[in-house]
Amino acid sequence: MVPGRITRHIQEGVNYPSPEAVDFYHHYKEDIRLFAEMGFRCYRMSIAWSRIVPNGDEMEPNEAGLQFYDGVLAELKKYNIEPIVTISHYEAPFGLTEKFNAWASREMIDCYVRYCEAIFNRYRDVVTYWITFNEINSLIMPAGAYLAGALLMDDSGVFNVGTRPEGDETQGNVFGGYKNPYLKATDWGWQIDPVGLRYVLNHVYDRYRIPIMIVENGLGQWM
Repeated sequence: MVPGRITRHIQEGVNYPSPEAVDFYHHYKEDIRLFAEMGFRCYRMSIAWSRIVPNGDEMEPNEAGLQFYDGVLAELKKYNIEPIVTISHYEAPFGLTEKFNAWASREMIDCYVRYCEAIFNRYRDVVTYWITFNEINSLIMPAGAYLAGALLMDDSGVFNVGTRPEGDETQGNVFGGYKNPYLKATDWGWQIDPVGLRYVLNHVYDRYRIPIMIVENGLGQWM
């Protein structure tokens, strides 16, 4: 099997990662029906920026893209499932990366605001909860500058430069981490820190005094 690759532009003869994945685009109605059968009352989803503004700098949004999310949100409403919508989730239009290296330029702000205005105006009556960026902290991780910020650092293949602490590595999420000797771990080797989570929640709430919603907190363990 030929390993999948990621390149700046489509190249002939290259095996790319599957563009279909779970194919939610064609199966969202049956997927959402299954969510309802499982008793889900909310659904954290993302709107693809590049589907709404394909090149990133268009002045008018892509109506076909908006119509797709019209259907998704209508289906969620049909089953009384509350949408929690991420605005930018690793899919900033590559045209903006090529034009001015995305978030390396302040020009990116106007493009993001214009995109936000398009979806806010379209879905103001059906979406209450919005998340501005997915995992903005990914910017400080290997390759995260490109994933989260659409930044191409240079032509060397090095996306961000930083130091790595010494210690035993552990599993968890995408990039793993380093073991904390005071924490327990699941069967998968993912460490568990409920006290630390509670401390951070208290700290954030004390600072901002607004409700907190945990939207991504999976359990790395065999069921």
